[in-house]
Amino acid sequence: MTNNEEVFKTTRLPLAAYLHCQRLLPFVACEAVDENTVEFVFSDPERKAEELELSFDQGRDTLVDPRAFVTSERFLKRKLQSALKKPEVR
Repeated sequence: MTNNEEVFKTTRLPLAAYLHCQRLLPFVACEAVDENTVEFVFSDPERKAEELELSFDQGRDTLVDPRAFVTSERFLKRKLQSALKKPEVR
């Protein structure tokens, strides 16, 4: 990645879990913003994240397998806890 336009960052866990479980954007990292907030970072070279976020917010084409969503949410929570240096919750 060469610049910020090639990544999408969100603090919203449900949106991040949706993007991850549907494999809509490749997950890159979880970065601490402050002691209580993280940003989930996704690769977005085609700059399609804004449209995907709008679709998610409007509930368009956002039906997912619940097990896949929960699995992605757990994965991202572990990344969140690691980024914040907090004990892991299972």
